[in-house]
Amino acid sequence: MKMKNIILMFMPIVFGFIFLIGGTSTAHAQGDTQGDIDLEIYEQYIYYSDEEELSLFDVEAAIENGLNKDEARSLGLAFNSLSREYKEKPVNDIDTITTYSLNPTTYGNWCGKGQNGRTPIDNLDWACARHDACYAQRGWGNSACDRIFVSELRAVKNNSTQWNRLSFFGKTYLNAAILLFS
Repeated sequence: MKMKNIILMFMPIVFGFIFLIGGTSTAHAQGDTQGDIDLEIYEQYIYYSDEEELSLFDVEAAIENGLNKDEARSLGLAFNSLSREYKEKPVNDIDTITTYSLNPTTYGNWCGKGQNGRTPIDNLDWACARHDACYAQRGWGNSACDRIFVSELRAVKNNSTQWNRLSFFGKTYLNAAILLFS
């Protein structure tokens, strides 16, 4: 494996650990605001990278324009990782699955690349399982599957009981997935 591929594979893990170390105390001190963010404000920072041939979130521009630094970083990390994973499609290589299982942008048993497919742990995980099943039936990248998925994610976000049960990373994953698949 080339060094570049190794670096690209481990970047989400490294950034995730940096975020865990640097961002957790701030998130707890200020309260869990990930659910309170207005995703429409963040949509303007999504751009298409011709070089990578995918949509990315411009974290620096969001921060420069005065948006919350911790929210922009966590949402940007999750969005960009999900976008890259989505572009690559699922893999069956056990080494890749093991590596991605350490990625903080995965959630539960179904959300994110390389998940284990066990019983979903909550409604967010169920939505991811149904999205995967829809793709299996209708084909990878099916826009109808994506619309249904976003609708289910918004339902979880708008249900305070379901929303409050999610961890910070679950909320971050959900917000990034709404942005990516909308």
